[in-house]
Amino acid sequence: MINTISRKERVRQAVAHQATDIVPYHVRFQNYADVAAFFQNADFDEQFGNHFTLFRPDFATLMPDGQYWEFQAPIDGQHTYIDETNVASYPFPDPEDPRCFAQAEAHLARFHERFVFVDISRTLFERAYDLRGYQQILEDLALNPELVHTLFTRLTEFAVRMIEQSVGHGFDGVRFGDDWGTQHGLLMSPRHWQEFIRPYMQQMFEAAQRAGYVTLLHSCGNIEAVIPDLIELGLDILEPIQPEVIDVYKVKREYGRQIAFWGGVSLQQVLAHGTVDDVEREVRDKMRLLGQDGGYICGPSHTITRDVPMENTLRLLDILRNQPG
Repeated sequence: MINTISRKERVRQAVAHQATDIVPYHVRFQNYADVAAFFQNADFDEQFGNHFTLFRPDFATLMPDGQYWEFQAPIDGQHTYIDETNVASYPFPDPEDPRCFAQAEAHLARFHERFVFVDISRTLFERAYDLRGYQQILEDLALNPELVHTLFTRLTEFAVRMIEQSVGHGFDGVRFGDDWGTQHGLLMSPRHWQEFIRPYMQQMFEAAQRAGYVTLLHSCGNIEAVIPDLIELGLDILEPIQPEVIDVYKVKREYGRQIAFWGGVSLQQVLAHGTVDDVEREVRDKMRLLGQDGGYICGPSHTITRDVPMENTLRLLDILRNQPG
């Protein structure tokens, strides 16, 4: 049967927890060049039918010469660009700079059938450790909370301005990205998450909601403890729900009518180390059980890494692309 609705509309239906003709899907690739070479098509993900696309302003080009913004250095806890002397004055990119969205029109025209997110990932905690240092920002949560609040307030103001400047271009949603989890739980105490993360994410989500955007959050690791908070804040889609660290069927049962999920297909175990038959079982089980009553976009539990055998990647793509519907 020929699918008659657009990928954009299919995502909207899934986010609204409506049944869809097929399970929408999106796969990201660390080994994109290898897969593109296999298909002899640099735009193979369009041929394959990916449902999303991300538009990300090139923030680094907007910084004054010699000033650091994007992740470049090793996360070793030693590099520090922000301290008590400049936390209130360190230059950030200017969301009103016309270069921020100069390529938006072309991007949106090219991917008009897909659901398009403006991507402001490395949103809060991640940007803070880019600028302050990974070990240092974790110490600051306990030892220097005033600095953290000052930095997080500025980062939140920046994100809100980015969202406001994006309005009118034709984006469908906003992608936030902030890793708070390890394999075993939160990187920080629940008390620190409530104090330092929740109120700032709430302001960002509210700005996106005012703009009429669907909200997507990428947050790796086991963050199950804060899923109820994210629902209270109105988050629409949580990604990547890693089955190695979260019981994805349990969170679907408990929260699947209140929030949509993207991901869930085991990358660390099945895709990386399983057989093609293992991959087929994994993908079909996730589509069948997580895709019930909408609220699910199928995909790996993170970007497909270079150690995933090509035959497993191809089986994944084949199953997603050839769903009956």
